[in-house]
Amino acid sequence: MTIKKSGDNWLVDVYPNGRVGKRVRKIFSTKIEASRFEKFVLSAAHEGKEWNPGGRDTRSLSELILVWYKSKGSYLKDGSRRKKCLLDISEWLGNPRGSELTAKKFTEYLSYKTESGISEKTINNHLGYINAVYNYLESIGEISYPNPLAKIKPIKIDERELSWLTTDQIKHLLKTIEDFSKNPHVLLITKICLATGARWSEVEGLKLRHVRDGKVSFHGTKSGKSRSVPVSDELFQEIERHLREWGSLALR
Repeated sequence: MTIKKSGDNWLVDVYPNGRVGKRVRKIFSTKIEASRFEKFVLSAAHEGKEWNPGGRDTRSLSELILVWYKSKGSYLKDGSRRKKCLLDISEWLGNPRGSELTAKKFTEYLSYKTESGISEKTINNHLGYINAVYNYLESIGEISYPNPLAKIKPIKIDERELSWLTTDQIKHLLKTIEDFSKNPHVLLITKICLATGARWSEVEGLKLRHVRDGKVSFHGTKSGKSRSVPVSDELFQEIERHLREWGSLALR
């Protein structure tokens, strides 16, 4: 058995090339992460790549991004989008060797993006994406050098002043949708979003089984956590009737 419990953690203990080859041991906090790591190590061995090879690491940044995507990124909800973003960043940087990327070079990229009018939040996201690649690959022993961007600090962003629709604005919005929208779901989706704070896509995913006991339950959310929100009796009955008739709120 290559994955076993070790206290509160999970230990991967595997010989990817058989008993005569190198032994790989790594501890993870969850069994899922341990299983992903085990599959990645065995896959690398099958492709003829020795785990954590010695000597100089000559792999390019794009190669490291693909290694990260295979073992970690592909399991993220936005994994494909993030991989594309990372590869675009790598191309702008000239796709250097991952071990030779410098904080100075990456700071030039951040400055270029700032001058191009990209938002500070997006710039911080790009820094976070690259950091995540290096930090993860270092944590599993795929690279033997520290994250070269670790000392770059994200831009400090002032909190935005919260804003919300007034009662009159809400009435105007609902009346406009009622008068002009031809889709039978738009008005109800808008009401649910306003009443629960849910995202549009979360509401589109509602089924009749998610509506019970005066609450609307959302699953597959951006955070990955399920949540249930109580709604008024009137709205609850409207949602229930609508789903019984249509089966879904997905826009067509």
